[in-house]
Amino acid sequence: MNPNGSSQSSVLAELSDASDSPELHPDEIRKFESLLRQLDAWQAPTPTAQETAQLVTRLSPLVPAVSPMRRAMSARSKNSKNQLIGLLLVARAQISLLRPSFWLLSASVTLLGLVVILSTNMSKTFVLLALGPLLCYLATVSVFRGVGLNVLEFELACPPSVRQLTLARLVIVLGYDISLGMLLSVTLSASSQGLVMLTLHWLAPLLLVAGATLLLSLRMPLTRAASFIYSSWLVILLAAWLFNDKSDLTATFTATLELLVGVAGLVFLFIAVRYSTNAVPHLLPHQ
Repeated sequence: MNPNGSSQSSVLAELSDASDSPELHPDEIRKFESLLRQLDAWQAPTPTAQETAQLVTRLSPLVPAVSPMRRAMSARSKNSKNQLIGLLLVARAQISLLRPSFWLLSASVTLLGLVVILSTNMSKTFVLLALGPLLCYLATVSVFRGVGLNVLEFELACPPSVRQLTLARLVIVLGYDISLGMLLSVTLSASSQGLVMLTLHWLAPLLLVAGATLLLSLRMPLTRAASFIYSSWLVILLAAWLFNDKSDLTATFTATLELLVGVAGLVFLFIAVRYSTNAVPHLLPHQ
């Protein structure tokens, strides 16, 4: 009941308006008015802490217990091994979302980078620093296109959570890009630079662009975020190339710097995945 008596007052007003109605007898109206005024003046007693505890004790046995099946499912979902298996199963299902053009285009870009490095005098470091983020751009635009296609509501209706879908898709595209990059590094490792430095040249910016793109996509469409981040990286890379008088960028992009860049990319990826669920309302279409 409303403690201010506003509901009773409104009913009394309606009864007063209905006093001329032939359907209600005046004695009935007066009886209801008397009851409502008594109810309006009545104050509900406040239970003591002991009375509340007694009520909880009496009602607890009536609460339905969790079924053994639900307890088993809950325990299974908390198992790290089962979580990993579930993530891989979701990733396998998400592979069908990627068109054949993504696989072929990413492989072609990697092959083109190899041809450019082997057949021209262009800086090997410059090509690798530009190649990794380009693969990342193609990957994120291809696998996270649900918002642009206005099918995000269908994705949210699926059993996997937004975080699980994001992780599964990252496993697919980053795993494929890293595999292509490792093949490229192994092929070029016969040069003066070692396998570790060659790997860092493309892997560090790839992680940075991937993390920054996903983090920015929490507030804007992913295609726009990916274009902005990759363009910004190219501007930085060209500026560093021109600052070094178009010479090799190895002295600028040292192992320490690229390790820091890679760690920053991993941090951005973690933050983006962590808050991906909170960003869903901003990504849904609004009329």
